[in-house]
Amino acid sequence: MRDQTDNTIIWNGEDNKIIKIYSESKGAYAEYGTIEAGQQLGVGAHSAMWISQARLEKLWPNRLTAKSVQEGFWRWNGDVPRTKLIRHLPGYTVLDQPIVLNNVIYIVTDEPQTFPELRSITSSMLDNMRMISTQQARIVLGKYGGRIHGVSWMCTEPAPQDTALLSLWSMHSTLSNSSIDSSPSKISSSLPPDSFSPSRLILPLTPTFTDPDNDENGNKKSNFPFNYAERDILPPGSPPRPPVIPRSRSHTGIHPLLLKIALPHMPGVWYKEDWDDYMGMEVPYVLERVVIGDYGVQGIETLLQQHSQSGSRDWWEPIRKTVVSFFQDPSENSLDLIDSSRKKTLTYVHRPNSLVVEDHNALVRALMKMGREKGIEVNLVDAGASDGMNVEKVNTDDVEWGTRMGAITRSDIILASQGSDILDGVFLRPSSPVSTSIMVEFFAPPNSRSNEGEATEVPFPGAREHEAVAKSLGLRYIPWVKDRRLTSDEIANSHTLAPDSIPQLEHNVPVDANTIAQFLNDILESFSDI
Repeated sequence: MRDQTDNTIIWNGEDNKIIKIYSESKGAYAEYGTIEAGQQLGVGAHSAMWISQARLEKLWPNRLTAKSVQEGFWRWNGDVPRTKLIRHLPGYTVLDQPIVLNNVIYIVTDEPQTFPELRSITSSMLDNMRMISTQQARIVLGKYGGRIHGVSWMCTEPAPQDTALLSLWSMHSTLSNSSIDSSPSKISSSLPPDSFSPSRLILPLTPTFTDPDNDENGNKKSNFPFNYAERDILPPGSPPRPPVIPRSRSHTGIHPLLLKIALPHMPGVWYKEDWDDYMGMEVPYVLERVVIGDYGVQGIETLLQQHSQSGSRDWWEPIRKTVVSFFQDPSENSLDLIDSSRKKTLTYVHRPNSLVVEDHNALVRALMKMGREKGIEVNLVDAGASDGMNVEKVNTDDVEWGTRMGAITRSDIILASQGSDILDGVFLRPSSPVSTSIMVEFFAPPNSRSNEGEATEVPFPGAREHEAVAKSLGLRYIPWVKDRRLTSDEIANSHTLAPDSIPQLEHNVPVDANTIAQFLNDILESFSDI
């Protein structure tokens, strides 16, 4: 399969055929000879393990197009790389070959009219993005630079929204049919059109931790989340060392375990400190392809409408199925599998004091009764310290997160109090021709007061956006206030839910448990396979 000259050797799986050698140094195939019938493994001139190209691709995806270390440098001399616009919606843009230098993202083009206004690309980093001509680029960027291969995701918000994974994948998923013009006069990109796995998530404005790097004495804090005093051996009579206080990670909009599960091939996240390292080198870097997301430009609804209007619901399935596979047999969740004997499953995600205690207890009793009478599997899971998709703590809360996600991935209905917990509903079983999966969110009544005692200026925060999320996935979204559903006008007039506003949301939200249980019961009876 590989020889000592680091070439990849393949054949087409048939006997007595030409052996082709892929040379990484030459970037091309060369004929080597023939492989005889019955060729043993590990013998021959190269002492190689012979393997068919189809088998190699299955075992080692994209191996034959992988980049070598030598391809990290690019000397373009006077032929400066041009930037190409691949796709754009307000706040969400795909660019090939933008160039970053000294904390500025340069769009190099001699056709600026073919690009959107910069304020339509980003709001948070508007001062850090410029459009320049190729002539200007030769002066500003020089004759060479580094190359950052693959597809990069970039959130240009200081605190990404809880819909970060959903929105970035929404834009990324549209690239499967995009073509890349590799004409040297326009662009020099080796990225194949079907390259579908993001390589990294870049957060240029988001620090790794929420607190300053230095303590009150100006000393750099330790990043290790455990107590060294419990592990180090100190000389007799030495005073105990002060405990190392765990540092809280910044909000990224994506639970750290979710990112590793959904995109296991993504090496990691570049925080502000990583971005600053590159910017401090004073060398230009060409991003082969970048998907830029900035929620602050125009939210997420326009982005998701492209899926609702097209009628396609498969765009999210690669992520959902990957997550499901970590918790249960993915064959049980196939879109093509309709099992009339399968029990419907409901999960209630509760958070301490989010509902009036008496109402919460009554709702639990009503749900359990419905489960017994209707043969419904009812799961009660604690949100704990995890705000849906946005917790950045790696500790025992992750056990609760795993329990919750395991229940949700096999559920048809999710119930949650107002906030970001309802967004875990994107991992519900997909709707089928005979039943629709449902997201039910409980809101505080209008004119209620927040936890800080202040009047809630905008009722039903996040309702309109959560409805857009559900529609884009073919799910049904039902916002609820006390004993009734919200009207379409109330949903339309709701505002977005900022991450920093979640702690201030009203607790002790009242709900009418009996009315909700009856409503759910009616829905379940309407499913023809119950």
